[in-house]
This record gives sequence, C-alpha cells and structure tokens, in this order.
Amino acid sequence: MKLGESSAVAYFAIFSFSTGFLSASADLQNGVAYSETGTKNHLRALSTSTNETKKPKKTKGTKTAKKGKQTSDRYDSCHVCNRSVPQSSIITVDYLIVGAGPAGLSTAADLSKALKSIDSSKTIAVIEKESSHGGRIKSVDLFEPVGYEGPPLRTDVGASRMQTSTLVNTRRLYNEYGVDAYCSIFNNRQVSRGRSKYCDMHNECNIFGSFCVDAPIFVDETQTAEKPIGSAFAGIPESSSAEGAAMNYIYGYEKINPVTGLDCDNSSLDQKYQCPEEACKVATDYNVFLMNHLSPEYSELLKHANVGFFGDFSSSINACRHREWLTREFDTLSYNCYAIGGMQTLPDRMVERCLTNGNVDFYFDQPAMCINSFVGNENHQYEVVTPDYTFKVQEFLFLATSNSESTNGKIEGDIMEDIASAPEAKSSKPIEVASVMMQWDPDSPAWFMDLLDKAGGTYSLRAYGDLDCFSRVEIIDTPYHRQQNVMKVVYSDHQCKEMWKNLIEDAEQTGDTDKLRDRAMEGLANLFPDHDIPQPVKTVGVFWGNGWYFTDPTSTVENDAVISFAANPFEDNDKYSNICLLGEAWQPQYGAWMESALLSSIKCFEHNFEGILGNELDKIFADREKIVDDHTVTDSSFRSYPGETTPGQAFPILSNEYFPPFDCLYNSDDGSLLKQLAHGDTCAGPICSSQGEPS
Repeated sequence: MKLGESSAVAYFAIFSFSTGFLSASADLQNGVAYSETGTKNHLRALSTSTNETKKPKKTKGTKTAKKGKQTSDRYDSCHVCNRSVPQSSIITVDYLIVGAGPAGLSTAADLSKALKSIDSSKTIAVIEKESSHGGRIKSVDLFEPVGYEGPPLRTDVGASRMQTSTLVNTRRLYNEYGVDAYCSIFNNRQVSRGRSKYCDMHNECNIFGSFCVDAPIFVDETQTAEKPIGSAFAGIPESSSAEGAAMNYIYGYEKINPVTGLDCDNSSLDQKYQCPEEACKVATDYNVFLMNHLSPEYSELLKHANVGFFGDFSSSINACRHREWLTREFDTLSYNCYAIGGMQTLPDRMVERCLTNGNVDFYFDQPAMCINSFVGNENHQYEVVTPDYTFKVQEFLFLATSNSESTNGKIEGDIMEDIASAPEAKSSKPIEVASVMMQWDPDSPAWFMDLLDKAGGTYSLRAYGDLDCFSRVEIIDTPYHRQQNVMKVVYSDHQCKEMWKNLIEDAEQTGDTDKLRDRAMEGLANLFPDHDIPQPVKTVGVFWGNGWYFTDPTSTVENDAVISFAANPFEDNDKYSNICLLGEAWQPQYGAWMESALLSSIKCFEHNFEGILGNELDKIFADREKIVDDHTVTDSSFRSYPGETTPGQAFPILSNEYFPPFDCLYNSDDGSLLKQLAHGDTCAGPICSSQGEPS
C-alpha cells in the first residue's frame, strides 16, 4: 500500500469473535484465492504451477466496508438442528475441522500431508465463521516507502511473535514452513506510581532482558532522581534482587519467604508460613494469594513487574493454576522473533499446503450453529449445521472453536450441551484485551529512533506500568520493522480497558478513527514528553473479547485433566468416540501463546489416530522434532545466548532466524537501512564475550 493512494490518513479494523465484524485486511497470498458465490465464501486451490498461478490484485488505499455476517438469524433457531436443506447443501466429508485459527489450520495441514503421503482419497473440510483464516492472528497492511519492492509490509494486531525457548513447536513450524523471522530482545522502561526509569541495557549476553521494578527509585521513598512524584513500594528491600527473590520463591525455586525470612513449611496450619504450592489452594484468586502470602505491597510490586499485563492481578483468576503458568513462563526468554510479512505468514502457508495437496476445502462465513452426534442408518457420526450447509462427518470431528463458543450456548446440539456441562470446559476464563497500532510516514525518520540502538539494532523497547491508560507500549526494532515506522501504542488487558473498547467500537461504527488516534497520541505525549510526535498516517484499533485464556478462580480441575478431556471428551461414552477439542483453552500451561493451540492438535492426533494414518502422523511429528530439541527446565541451554555451541548449552540459530546485531545493514548516523532489505539480509550474528557461561 502506497502512502497517498487513499484520501484517509487513518485506517481502522476491528476483529471480534462475539460481534462478527470482519477483517478489513484480507489480502491473499500466492496460490490462494477467495471467491464468493451467494452467501458462501469458499476457498479453492489455484494451479500449483508457478507460471500459471496468478497473484490476486490487492485493493490499495481503500476502506473495506463492513460485511454482514451470515448467521443463524436466517433460520428459526429453535429448529436449526432439525432443519430441512436441499441435497445440494449437504456435504459428506471424512474429517471436519470447525475453526480456522492456528489449532484448526495446523490440524488441517498435518492431516492433509499425512493423507496425501499414504495416497488416501479421504477428504477434509474446514469451516470458519469469519471471512478469513488465522483466528487471533491478524496482520494488516501498512503504507510502504516510495519505491519499496520488498516483502509485504504488515504489522500484527493480534498474536505477533514467536519464542525461541519454551515455545518450541511454534519455532519448529516457522522453520518447517520457511517463515523467515528477525529476532530482538526487549529492554524495558518501568513506569510506576509516578516514577520512571529506563532499565540498564542488557542487549549483549543477558537473554532475559532488563528489568528494574526493584531499583532504588521504586523502593526508596527518599529517591529524587528522574523527578518521582508518587510513593515508592513500601517494605521492599533496597536490593537489585528483590523482584527475583520474590519470583523465585513464588515459583518454587527457593524456599525462603522474602517477607517472613523463614523457610516455608507445609506442615504449618497458617498459609502465611506454608510453601506457595500449598498456600495457593485456599486463596480465592491469584492477587489475593499474593497479598495474603506475601504482602499487599509485594503483590503490587509483582503486578508492576508483570510487563504491563495488570489483568493477571485485576481479573480474578485461579491462584494455583496461574502460579503454575507463571512458573513455566518464568523460563521464557526476552528474545522474540517476528515473521517477515507478519505472523499471518504462518497460517497463510498452512492454507497453501492444504490447497496444494488438493484434499482440503475451506468454507468461510460459515459459523457452526448446531453440532449433533448422529445415530441412524446413514454412514456418518456427526452432523454440523452452518448457515448454508449441513456437513455429515464420517470419520472424525475436530472442534477448534473458542472455549467461549463451546460453553455459551450459542452453538446448539447435544455435543455442545454435554461439553458445556463438563467441569473441564468450565475451567477456562477468557481475558479481554485491547490493542492499538500506529504508523507514521514510512518515508520520514522515526521520531522514536533515538530511544533505540539505531547503529546496531540490538534491542526493542517496551515501556510498561501505570502511566495514564498505557500499561504497555512496544517499539519493535528489526531490519524489517525499520521500514515501517510503526509502534504498538496500546496493549492492555486491564488498564482503561473499557475506555479503549468504547473508542474502538465507536471508530468501527462511524468509520472515523480520530477519537481513538487523539487519545492514543495524548498518552504518547505524556510518556515521551521530550519528543515531538507527528500525526500518524494510520491507526488500527482492535478489541479481543477472548484475547487469551486463564483458569477460572472457582475451578478445581487440574491442568492434566483439562488436557486429557480435550483429547477424548467423555472417554467412557461411545457416542463421542471420534472427536477432540482444539485450541488455547485446552492447553492451560501454555495459555496466551499459539504454542497451546499447536500442542492441543498434537495431543489429539497422538491419542486418537493409529494404524497407517497414525504412523504417518507420528512420522511428521518425529521429523519436526529433529528441527530443534525440546526445551526443559532442567536443560541449561535455555540460559545460553543464541548461537552458543558449548556442549550441554547449545542454542542453535535456525536457518530462518536472524539475530542482532544488525549494524552492517544500518547507517550509523540516522539508523536508516543502507539499502532496501533483501531476502536473507543479516550480519555476523550474536557476539558475546561470555558465551559458554549461563547468563
């Protein structure tokens, strides 16, 4: 998209699973086309021949009108499960996948590959309620610099990054599908209680980035540096390790309670003196657990240390399950990798694989309205009703709907009723998330370049805390991003969430983003008062009704029970012998990451598929595991710097991953690219004098 091709200076898109607004950016990739006939949007394969495949023309500089979703309103909802449809609208399929998010698409792609490998004629259909694939992965087109001829410039308004440590399955898929990614570590600016500090830069050998919520300015009320105007955290030791000591204790790595100074003891009747894994059992939610087991001020300290996600503390979520999630998350590096072309590139390539194999059909704008088991003379096990079709499923049903859709009663049928009544299904709790992205003129220098390492590009910047309504701001800095002039100015799961939701919804309804833009600009001016911030050329606001899932505070279901239930719901009931549940909510240990969706798919296949097809799927997973080893908490490699080769600490950089420094690509004076970025452009890679030593 070229700047100036649209008279509008701001652009808006909203994606919401509950309201059904459609993507305003659904550009197509090579080999994929959308065609609409009547009310259906059915994705078919084009020729796989390079010289015969046409690249669909992009719509440049225009706003896409909101399309009316085809929903169950067309039918009497009381009878939708038993409606009569013409024979032409009945589709018999061997495998049906409901949902085209990461879980559904990875399932479709792996099953498609396995069936093709064994020369099976069995068929797969994927139905999706939205007009495009990807679920909570949404990449939007950006304005391009004059003369730009590189890969599509897109930024992500949903899931945006791949992790190189604990999220190994996502990393493997990036490599397998040839998704090139530039990687960058986060350095941080802490903003809390009117006090602010840029944390000391750790952009060479420290793979966990920089954190400083326990710096003297935040815990010593006598500090006057950087003009503190608010109170410090009281009762926190003036130590560079206060935050780490509290986290190591809560997550079970240490036994000394930083408040009592005593070793925890589970034989004590007082939860204050028990160990965290026991004390959490009597807490009504995670924040109450921290306040009672440590202290209210320690709870506040850890809340402000949680990189801007205040919702973990302000939303009522299960204390023990969230502690387990954070214990796993604690080992997640501050290094993130960002796909060239946006994260949408991965689901795009999954779809391309399915279409190339020729055994998958996609049906968009087709929300599931009824899902029933079938008992009768016909040779199928399940019936799934959408606005335009009735799908008769012969072999297996994969439900990759969101957990909310599985339990809120909007999808009718005996299967959904039984799932909704199960305690395992009631365990998850959706978290609402607001996100706002801004782009400035890509042909002008970025106003925020001086906040970064403009000569070396060794880190991205994350500012978080309680300043106004801006709990988290991200400036991603890679060679790909230096062409964009983009910032994520709002990323909030709590702070002023309702205000952002209202502004986003107002922009959607009116088509005018001025109010959203102006409120975001007001916050940026407060956060960066020493900078002159020009007007952006594009503003994109998104409100996710189920941004990610944590565990409901009332749930008594263990994580393993949720995982097992999803792989084989109602194991003792023959009526549901060939069905599984996919998606983030069914892998709670990896919630808030795409990894959870991928793991749910793998678990489903491993539990349910045997014989020739099962063996072929096992081969796919075995080959994928060879790409890079699993991360385990007992393996010291996760503490090694990328590129480390020391035995026992190896951290290989894969062929599709590019790590800083990127100094050979930049003009050291102004940080601009020396030449237009080409495929594979990178420098010598990580340089660390302490390689071989865990950081």
